[in-house]
Formats: sequence, C-alpha cells, structure tokens
Amino acid sequence: MGQVAGKAIGAIPSLIIYPIIPFIVVAVFLIYWVAALLYLASAGSVVQNTCNNSCAAYDLQLQAITDNNCCGYSLHHSKNIAWAIVYHIFGMFWITQFINACCLTTIAGAIAAYYWARGETMVSFCTTSLMFPFCLSHVAISKHAHY
Repeated sequence: MGQVAGKAIGAIPSLIIYPIIPFIVVAVFLIYWVAALLYLASAGSVVQNTCNNSCAAYDLQLQAITDNNCCGYSLHHSKNIAWAIVYHIFGMFWITQFINACCLTTIAGAIAAYYWARGETMVSFCTTSLMFPFCLSHVAISKHAHY
C-alpha cells in the first residue's frame, strides 16, 4: 500500500503542495469571518451600568474626584443579534469543513484516477474541475469529519 502511495505522489508531485490552496482559502475566509463577527458583536445598544454602591473616580475635566459614571457601560444584544452570532459561528464550522472536504475529495479523485489507470497515464488536477459537477452536493451534505 505504501509503495502505491509513493508512486502516486511521484507521478502527481502537486499533491505535496496542494494543501496550501485550501489553507489560503480558509485563511481568507477566516479574515472575512472575524470582520463579520466583530460587526455582529458590536451591533447592539450601549447601556450605562447602574451602581448600587458608591465609587470614586478622578474626572479630568473637572479635576476633581467624583462618583458620576464610574460603573461603566455594557453592550446589550437583541435576541435576533444573539441568534445571528450563533448562526455565524455554525456557518464558520460548516464552511471550513466544506473546504476541507473539497480538498480531500480532490486528492482522493487524483489518487483514484492514478490507481485505476495503473500509472500508465499522466494525471493532472482536472479532478478538481470534475468534483464540482458530480460530487459537490455529496461533499456539502456528507459527514467528512470521520477522516
């Protein structure tokens, strides 16, 4: 089994660097995801906290110690924003696993094409283009987390 894998990688050397492509795609997606999460997290109403005890703080404008506004502020989200954040987190897990499944399917297709051709023909990464019309729906709904 190891000999066939070694021969396959020798015939398809791009398998060594192919995982860099999904890594870049996931990195770009996570940058977008963090920006959208920050936008969702900041969407809410700013409310001044109420204090039951007295606290003291130095006010630079008055140049005196006062007990006004020393309890701070907090951000309150509506129920819809909270559910949007939960949905956003679920979407991150689903999309990263989808990208991973596309990568695994492409690699499996390249190895299978090499194996069934018995190493006689040159295999390129046309398996990526073959994955989209034939396997994309299966990749989207299957459980590839078992690997």
